[in-house]
Amino acid sequence: MGCGLLTVAGGRSGYLWWQLRTARKALVLGQPAEAIEALTSAKAIDPAGAELQFLLAKAYRRSGDLDQAALCLEASLKAGWLPEQIREERYLTLLQSGRMEEAEPYLSRVLRTTTDDQQAYEVYEAIAKGHLRMFRFRDALLCLNHFIAWKPDAVQPRLWRAEVWKRQFLWDNARAEYQDIIQSHPSQVEARRGLAESLLQLNEIREAYEQFGICLETGSSQAETLLGAAKCEIQLGQPELAQDRFLHLVANSVHPGIRVEAFIGLGQIALHDQQYEEAVRVLRQALAIDPGEPAARFNLANALAKSGQLSEAEAEFEHAEIQKTRMSRFAEITRELFDTPQSAELRWEAGRILMDQGYQRDGAAWMATALEFQPDHQPTHRDLAQYYNDIDRPDLAAQHREMIRENQNNKAALGSGNFGES
Repeated sequence: MGCGLLTVAGGRSGYLWWQLRTARKALVLGQPAEAIEALTSAKAIDPAGAELQFLLAKAYRRSGDLDQAALCLEASLKAGWLPEQIREERYLTLLQSGRMEEAEPYLSRVLRTTTDDQQAYEVYEAIAKGHLRMFRFRDALLCLNHFIAWKPDAVQPRLWRAEVWKRQFLWDNARAEYQDIIQSHPSQVEARRGLAESLLQLNEIREAYEQFGICLETGSSQAETLLGAAKCEIQLGQPELAQDRFLHLVANSVHPGIRVEAFIGLGQIALHDQQYEEAVRVLRQALAIDPGEPAARFNLANALAKSGQLSEAEAEFEHAEIQKTRMSRFAEITRELFDTPQSAELRWEAGRILMDQGYQRDGAAWMATALEFQPDHQPTHRDLAQYYNDIDRPDLAAQHREMIRENQNNKAALGSGNFGES
């Protein structure tokens, strides 16, 4: 049928029409990745097309790539796309970036006028993602509760609500959310994998393994599923199966976090088999990718101790305990922010912990949200100035140093009583 339509529409132009149609349908279904795939293919025929660039902007925004979305939206404007639609897309981008106040005129207009379901869906989606981006967990949850009350059969907002629980390390809540999704949508693989991961975090190993197994039976070979199954197999006394999966992930996964977990798994198996030198080797590979991973460091310390390298083992144990304490505190902060989202101090502390663990970019993202609530927060400006200096962005580093100087001058003026002439 597709070939007949393309023939009628006429060769290259027919292919372009078909891909644009596919992208529009994917966006209505909430599948931005599929839309991007279709539109990328269509760019070979009409790379500067106004509608193509506009749809790409929408797809990139909904997939979370706001920088690429902005570039495509600008391209669609230059190509002559509808100004009203571009204006709406810009407001949706503001919402999704967490800049709710700047999008207030748009929200007020949407509330005053009749809104079609697709527009309302995207508004809810953008607001929820914006709150999550700014780590405003209570607001995200409130938005998602309204979203789900409006669309009780929609799966995606319920998956996002599970994400809120996961980000606060509330695994019981996440498990219950995923179970509810599966009850009405038993073939939903993402929810089932989320349930399996929650069960694994709750140390319900056999139940987790069962859920990972169902995912694998459906043909899901995603790295997260293979990794989860392998982690269960280690604890269930099936190291041979686990080892094959870990080796596959090390060789084929491009995601650093997956490879780290796979190296840790191989290290645990080597430890169990009393192959201590091999354990040290693979665990050092894990730490070379992610120096802030406490599990890798604990296992490395154990392997070093077993191989007689006691002084180095002791140092690694101490380092691992520090890292574990930091991440426990980070989990506490995410829960505290549910009730006190305006606390710049907590947001800065979360960012500082991540930076100390080696996650510089993630730490900077947390710190940036502190300035949304307290623009003159000195520790945040100090650390961000250092961060931008380290990544060779002297322009941004200078902005934060200027804020530090300005704040210090203001304090000095207040302390001296010099308020200027009246």
